[in-house]
Amino acid sequence: MSFIRKTESAFKFLSESETMKNFVMTVLLSLVMLVSISGCVEDSAPAATGGINGVVSDATTGEPIAGVNLTLSPSGLSKISGNDGRYEFQNVEPQQYDVQAQKVGYKYNVKSATVSAGQFAKCDIAIEAK
Repeated sequence: MSFIRKTESAFKFLSESETMKNFVMTVLLSLVMLVSISGCVEDSAPAATGGINGVVSDATTGEPIAGVNLTLSPSGLSKISGNDGRYEFQNVEPQQYDVQAQKVGYKYNVKSATVSAGQFAKCDIAIEAK
C-alpha cells in the first residue's frame, strides 16, 4: 500500500509542477504579446505633422522669383525659393503660421497659412519690387 501512496504523491507533485509550468508560460506569453501589440500601435499612428508649400512671384509681372528667403513664424524655420519660385516646409506642427518672404530689391511680405495634420497648406506669396 505504501507503493501506491508514493506513486499517487509523485503524480500529484508532477501534476502541480505541470500546472505551475503552464501558469508561468501563460504569463510570459501574455507579456510577449503585450509588448508586440504596443509596438504595432505606435508604428501605425497617423501623421501628426503637416506642411506648407507655394510659389513666390513678382506682384507686377506674376513671374516666379528664385532666391527668396521664406521664414515661418513662430517656428523660425527658413527656406529659399527654388529657380521656379517654389518652396516647401515639411513636418511642421499643426497650427497657424505667418510665412514671411523677403529678398533684396523687393518689399517684405507676410501671408498666413493654417497647417492641419497630414496635409499641406497652399500659400502663394507675391512680392513687389522696390
